[in-house]
Amino acid sequence: MTPQEVLRPFLPLLFAILLLFLSFALPTVWGAPWFPTSRQTADRMIELAALRPRDKVFDLGCGDGRILFRAWKRARVRGVGVDINPWWVLMCRAKARLLRAHRDLTFQWTNLFKVDLHEADVVFLYLLQETNESLLPRLARQLRPGARIVSNSFTLPGWPMVARDDGSRVYVYEMSSDDRSAIGLDQAARTGANGATPPLVPYLHQMMIGSCGPACVAMVRGHYLGLQELRPKSEMRDWIRTWLFPFGMTEAYGLATALSRHGLRVKLYKERPDFRVHFRFGGLLGLIVKAFAAWARLYSQHFRRTALSQGVDVRIGPVELELVRRATDDGSPAVVMVDQSAYAPDADYPDGVLHWVVVLRFEEEAVVFHDPDLGPEQRVSTAVFEKAMDLSAFQIDRQFVVAVPVAR
Repeated sequence: MTPQEVLRPFLPLLFAILLLFLSFALPTVWGAPWFPTSRQTADRMIELAALRPRDKVFDLGCGDGRILFRAWKRARVRGVGVDINPWWVLMCRAKARLLRAHRDLTFQWTNLFKVDLHEADVVFLYLLQETNESLLPRLARQLRPGARIVSNSFTLPGWPMVARDDGSRVYVYEMSSDDRSAIGLDQAARTGANGATPPLVPYLHQMMIGSCGPACVAMVRGHYLGLQELRPKSEMRDWIRTWLFPFGMTEAYGLATALSRHGLRVKLYKERPDFRVHFRFGGLLGLIVKAFAAWARLYSQHFRRTALSQGVDVRIGPVELELVRRATDDGSPAVVMVDQSAYAPDADYPDGVLHWVVVLRFEEEAVVFHDPDLGPEQRVSTAVFEKAMDLSAFQIDRQFVVAVPVAR
């Protein structure tokens, strides 16, 4: 029975769930997940923006519109709120009418990377660090001299900062004609323009639980193909293509197909050719988990066939830490499945946490790796990492993936 035949009776329900999820997941792909700005921080952002009446203010990723509404009440600015979530846009439009602010405040349902900012006097941002950096070329091209950018929590590398409040984590920048070309050149150099390959493996924090594997794939691609690969959009796209069930875990075959699809030569190491996993849940939850496990096995078979058809070098046999060491001797990063609780115990997950990390290098008695959840350059002893590779509690085999450019 194919995955399509298994899914057919559940398609209407899955479609409804998918629509609801995407309305909140899309902001993560093209901007940032919604997380409300506190009233105190919003007021501080407005204060540091030095707003004047009739200023044209843009809020990219406006969410519930609280910053624009507070700015309008304080300085009667003209505002444009932008969000990819249609529910927020509808709510903000209704609120603007109730407050009789609809002649001054408009709200657009669109991708923030498509907004025309030429008329902006002030741009408010509360996105992610990588989204801010992706916006830099657009801001540099479109903002006129004197325009101000006020960012909550995340900075704009290479831009001149004119004010900051470390307590509220608010950073203010101002565009000048002298800065425009320099900023653009700095961004091009940082993102690997002209085919330049970053010398180190860049880091990407996973967007949510379950997307650690695609985040690791993005880091490896960023290493070989340039930092433009480090985008939430790429992570989400690979997650959709490789998850074993919607918004769930990934396994080695799926990640291998994601890497080989981008022109990399991929080796996959596993102890068993098939996929098995076991979670210790009882009652109704246990039945649901068993159903998802059966579903996952079908998808794993599909990914295995795809990997082999794409030329992935699949090697079945014992997988020990020494094998990972040998595979990374030439500097190639390895995407390795681990039990995260071996080096970062979590009382909420006493049975362990299946997780993907990017192994960067081996030192004297230590392994250095990027953990898409905990942060870059994690360092643990080889004994602890060996323990983390033991996945027997989940009845799943050890597995990892290594990719190198085809020319190597």
